[in-house]
Amino acid sequence: AGEMHARAGAWDRALACYEQARQWIAAARAAQQLGQSAKAAQLYERAGDPGAAVDALQKAGLPVAPELLHRARRFEQAAQAWQAAGDRLRAAEVREHDLGDAAGAALLYFQARAFLPAGRLYEQLGDPEEALHAYLAAPDGQFEALRLQLALGRAEEAAALVRGLPPEALERLEDEATVARVSQALLNGGHVADAIRLLQAARRRGLDGGAVHLLLGRGFLAQGLPDLAEEELAVATRLPLEPALELEATYLRGCTLEAAGRSSEALETFHGLLQKDFSYADAEVRYRRLKELCPAAPP
Repeated sequence: AGEMHARAGAWDRALACYEQARQWIAAARAAQQLGQSAKAAQLYERAGDPGAAVDALQKAGLPVAPELLHRARRFEQAAQAWQAAGDRLRAAEVREHDLGDAAGAALLYFQARAFLPAGRLYEQLGDPEEALHAYLAAPDGQFEALRLQLALGRAEEAAALVRGLPPEALERLEDEATVARVSQALLNGGHVADAIRLLQAARRRGLDGGAVHLLLGRGFLAQGLPDLAEEELAVATRLPLEPALELEATYLRGCTLEAAGRSSEALETFHGLLQKDFSYADAEVRYRRLKELCPAAPP
């Protein structure tokens, strides 16, 4: 019946018949014949052809929703439509995931105040300065900024960032290597109390490796607390450490024991150190001096 009405030019009757028969493509074409472009677009969508729906609307000069453009895989037009509508976040997502336009997406994310994905894309684009700018603008972007500062070798900047963090924020640092690198930067910069605060917060969370104990020992020594330092260094020497850090922990413990008047223990510690590296700092001189004080000692 629909075909007969169509051949007779009775498009309104043809449309009704096609809809009753659920022949959506034919119904959409009949709607277009009647100048009902919006209805035609709806029918094309029901038929699963969003591209034809877009074409019908655009041919009639009617606005096309960005969602429909996206379903029709007209990604560039969809991104532009969302941007024109003020939805920069959705436009950024289309540019990133559908168009592979990282630079355009990064800018739109930043404009949409989605600073973390903006920073991530700027990193991918090899623009660390823009990435840092984005991370630092994000309320929860300090740790991404910290990671990037460390990756760039900017220990002082990383340390300054840590000093500005509230105590509760330190509880979110979950990587022991990051904790160690930042703490070392703090110690090297003379910010001993901040380093101890960071290390102790890490240890409360179970980050209890040799490097953490070594750095705590350094911190306590700098604060004039040799008894606390010796305890941490003793633990550090019993835990796995990189060779250079193992030597440092042993040396510092020996110095601490010597300063505390525990000469035989210091002598034994320096003896073990010299067996691993005879030229380490002034360990040989300290060993010989202690040997004279403790001639009966086994070493």
